[in-house]
Amino acid sequence: MRITMAPDGSTFHDALAIGSATSIANQPRRPRFKTRTNYNNYVGVETWA
Repeated sequence: MRITMAPDGSTFHDALAIGSATSIANQPRRPRFKTRTNYNNYVGVETWA
């Protein structure tokens, strides 16, 4: 299943895709990254992260 969007009404991009075999939802155009750390991930209240 796919939900598409078009900022200009003619060029469509996937906004949300759900895999038919896995049922995993994916947002392909959403800016993001994944990371892992091997230390305490505490962020103080006054700290921007």
